Amino acid sequence: MRHHQQKNRTFGLSRVDEDKVELTPYFGCPCRYCIKKSSTVRCESQSMSEENLINVVEYIRNDARITQASITGGDPLVKPKQLFALLENLASIPHLNNIRIATRHALLQPEYINEAFVERMASYNHVDYAYPLRSTRVSLDVAINHASELQPDVIRALNGFARRGINVRGHAVLLKGINDDFHSLKNLIDHFLAVGITPYHLMHCADAPGGAPLRTTVQKGHTLITQLMAFSGTYALPYGYVTAIGTQYITPGQVLRYENIGGQRFIRARSLYPAERYKTLSGNSSLPPLHEIDAQGYIVSHYPDGSDALLVY
Repeated sequence: MRHHQQKNRTFGLSRVDEDKVELTPYFGCPCRYCIKKSSTVRCESQSMSEENLINVVEYIRNDARITQASITGGDPLVKPKQLFALLENLASIPHLNNIRIATRHALLQPEYINEAFVERMASYNHVDYAYPLRSTRVSLDVAINHASELQPDVIRALNGFARRGINVRGHAVLLKGINDDFHSLKNLIDHFLAVGITPYHLMHCADAPGGAPLRTTVQKGHTLITQLMAFSGTYALPYGYVTAIGTQYITPGQVLRYENIGGQRFIRARSLYPAERYKTLSGNSSLPPLHEIDAQGYIVSHYPDGSDALLVY
C-alpha cells in the first residue's frame, strides 16, 4: 500500500479527522521503508515551504474544531529550526491544545538531543489553570520496536524530555523475526514502564516498498495482544493497521474478514468514516485505491495482509 497524498489545501497537510490534522514539514529520512517518502517524486526529500507553513497555521487557526496536530515525517527533529518555527506558530492558536511530534531521531542520533534543545521544546508547554482547554501540551511519540534499541544514551535523551514535562510515548511496529513474539513485546513494554515511557500502541507493518519480508499476518499481532491482555491493563496496547484513510484498530475478540484480490489476501473492514465526511475533510473528490463505499455510506477498506512464513535467503 502506498501513501495516498491528499489533494487538499497545501503540501504537507493531511486531514481525515474533524479534530486532528497531520503535518509533514519534512519528507526525507534514512529509513528505506518510509511510506510517505515513497509518494514523492523519485523518493526525493522534500520540505514544506515557508508559504506552506503559513497556510497550514492559518488553516488550523480558522477551524476551532481542530484541537490536535501531529507533526510527522520524515523526521521533524532532523530540522530543528523549521520545527521550532512551526511550534512557535502552533502554540499561539488557543484551541490547539495537543501537539504531538513523531520521531526516531532520538534513537538514531541521541547526541543531538541536548539540554538547550529540550528546553526550547518544553517552552511551548503551557497550562491555563482557569481555562484548561486553552492549554498547550507538546508530547513526543517515539517509534521503538525492540528493547535493545533503548541504549543508555537513548534513555538519557528521552528522559531529558520527561524531566521537562514533555510526555514521551512509545509505540512499536510489529516486525517479523524481530518482535513478533510474546516475550519480545512484553519485554519492550516492561522497558517502557521502567524508564518512564508511556506505552502507546502496536501497529502492523505497513505495505511499504521493500518491507514484505518484515510483514506478519495481521492476525498474529491480534493473537499477541490478546496474550498480553492476560496481564495488567498496561500491557493491553491498542493494535491496528494504517490505511490511506487512517488507522483501523482491531478490538479484542474481533474476527477478521478476508477477501482475495488479484491472488493476494486482503483484510476487508468497515471504517468509522462516512465517505462524504472523508471527502470534505481531506479535500479529495474520490476515495483512495482499495477503498469503497458501503450501502450506509461508510468507507470500506481493503488492507494487504502479510505472511507468517519466514523467508529463506
